[in-house]
Amino acid sequence: FGGISFRSFSFQHKLIAFDREDSYTIHSLINAFKYYASPALSSTKARMEFPAQFEVEFNFPDGKNSTINPWLPKIKRCVLESVEVNHTASDGWAIHDTGAPVDIELSLQFKEVELAYKDHYRPTPKSPPPDYIGAAWDATTQAFTNSAEHLNNALTMADRIIPERITFGKR
Repeated sequence: FGGISFRSFSFQHKLIAFDREDSYTIHSLINAFKYYASPALSSTKARMEFPAQFEVEFNFPDGKNSTINPWLPKIKRCVLESVEVNHTASDGWAIHDTGAPVDIELSLQFKEVELAYKDHYRPTPKSPPPDYIGAAWDATTQAFTNSAEHLNNALTMADRIIPERITFGKR
């Protein structure tokens, strides 16, 4: 074992401008990402200052509120390592009468600035996933609080309960 690395996350978004206002919004959004991904020079121009840090969360509407989605990764504080823009996302050059591209593919690469340890992945009773996976979740949570033997039992139980929804890999 030689240690662990900071995790990276890539996101691709296709942005389509239907009118002039959409084009300006997309342009502003891309510039904002580039701005916050870039370091700044100090006032003496002798050193660089760190770029902005991001807190990325995946939320979904839960009635009147928004809830963190337990199915997607929990990302620690991160920096935006790269902002890539494909101005020909539709396999060709297409522009509006203003010269703005019709559609753009925006690729963002984030890297965490904190390491993720085992506790980061530990399921907790405070944030269970939806009910349809409840039995497997309860078994897996119990396994984490007890021992590795219980984990094997939980994985076997989960395979029996919902084999079409969970793939735990080879054991």
